[in-house]
Amino acid sequence: MQTPLDRAARLKGWPQWPLAAVTLLTLAAAAELPLAWPAWGDAELGVLINVLAVAPLLLARNRLPLAAAAIGSGVAMMLTLYGTLTVTALIGQLAVLYLCFSRYARPAASAALLPLAANAVYPFTGDDSSRPLGLLLLCAGLAAAWLGDARRQRAQLIATHDSTLAQAHHEQAVLAERTRIARELHDVVAHHVSMMVVQAETARVGTADLPQAGRDSFAAIGATGRLALTEMRRLLGVLRMESAPALEPQPGLDRLDELVAAARAAGNEVRVRRIGRPQPLPAGLDVSAYRIIQEALTNVRRHAPQAAAEVVVLYTEEGVEISVDNDGPAAAIPSRTGHGLLGMRERANMAGGVLSAGPKTDGGFRVYAQLPVWATP
Repeated sequence: MQTPLDRAARLKGWPQWPLAAVTLLTLAAAAELPLAWPAWGDAELGVLINVLAVAPLLLARNRLPLAAAAIGSGVAMMLTLYGTLTVTALIGQLAVLYLCFSRYARPAASAALLPLAANAVYPFTGDDSSRPLGLLLLCAGLAAAWLGDARRQRAQLIATHDSTLAQAHHEQAVLAERTRIARELHDVVAHHVSMMVVQAETARVGTADLPQAGRDSFAAIGATGRLALTEMRRLLGVLRMESAPALEPQPGLDRLDELVAAARAAGNEVRVRRIGRPQPLPAGLDVSAYRIIQEALTNVRRHAPQAAAEVVVLYTEEGVEISVDNDGPAAAIPSRTGHGLLGMRERANMAGGVLSAGPKTDGGFRVYAQLPVWATP
């Protein structure tokens, strides 16, 4: 069941509501003048001025300062010629005051208050007995201005809060992705350092005619490696959550077919092309390449569930290039600041590469990454 607030929100969303409101006020102004103020001599002029004090509300959406000036002129003329306002003219003045203070800062919006303020200080009729009425009209205008200013300040607070919240989410996503990458790199580096220590100890013990200087060097290598492992576990081990799953080898491009099979099982048609001669990649680079493809296919499944995707892996002498294309509709294009794209960029940057993502000219979306084998930190 719709509440009055829901119906008001729907009415505000109707694009023709300003025209309908002004039409009703204009008709009311034309009818009110001869009925409520039959003593006014020039009824035609009164109707014209009354319409001038209402009709410019049509311009309030795009040309609010012009509407405020026109309505203020109509109100000033009515106060000068007749010494009072009709209800419709007062509604027009209060509405434009509210709109001015809800859109502009106080110094600029205060200009719309000038007709009422001037009439309160020096009555346009020249009769001091009308000053109480002028003060009453000014108080009504100040109330409308206060409401409009309160709305503007509230909108500014909401915008600031939303911006701060979005920035916090962005930083949290970056931190979470970097933490995940650090855990994976911890595994990779720990594996290689462990192998270095084992090989150094094996060489020291298994080489019978090794000079003492060589034995001392291999012993130093082993001790340094063990110290490095201890320090690395101390610094990076805290990144592992207690609820983390059982350890297993980090995935690489050798498991790309499994990843594609999972995407196909989820309902996407996925093709894979490998170009060039596959070559062994450094473990960290291999993990980054796999995770970028994984996240790109996840975005396809999330934003374009029925779209077809193509994964291209190009091996070059410098490294590996990856592209993931889909033919989803324009409405399915993910946000450029989404957490998925953010994570992919973090992985590419940490691998010394580059990543681009955006809509294609012929429709769909493309994720492209270039990851060098040897990158300068």
